[in-house]
Amino acid sequence: MESVLDRHEARDDHRAIFADLMERNRDKSVHYVRRALGCDLDTAEDVAQDAFAIAFEKLGQFRSESSLDSWFFTILTRRIHYHRRWSNVRVKWRSFIGAAQETVDHTLERDPPLQKHLAQALAKLSPPQRDVFLLVHSQNFTVREAAGILDIQEGTAKSHLHRSLKKLRCLLETHHEA
Repeated sequence: MESVLDRHEARDDHRAIFADLMERNRDKSVHYVRRALGCDLDTAEDVAQDAFAIAFEKLGQFRSESSLDSWFFTILTRRIHYHRRWSNVRVKWRSFIGAAQETVDHTLERDPPLQKHLAQALAKLSPPQRDVFLLVHSQNFTVREAAGILDIQEGTAKSHLHRSLKKLRCLLETHHEA
């Protein structure tokens, strides 16, 4: 039988593991959310914070079938998808009731021209293409890990990655020629 002391030590281990997870992934997660959603820093931090809160609650359920980082990015990606879905609902609702849309794009306020163009190019990718591209090329996950995070087949992830690279090359070549 587990004693009170054992449960206390396990809770301290969970806190240490979570603190390490958060330290390693805080900045990476916010950057990933900003690029995946094309949103401002405050929104990205909110989505990342939600993912960290869920990860803390579910840390005891983590099975070592994957790395802790890819497990966390699975949670983070689900929060991104959740936010994306509800943002679309809010936009449709506002148009239905005739509410004014916010027209200021906060994502690009402080980005230099190339980063601005890259953000615009990323926004033109489909959400699955953007998610795979960012996980592989921005967060340095393998295609297999990205597929696991997104809960898709590895071949599908490869296809999304190939299409995203092809489209980004085309979009960025026009910037380079200008």
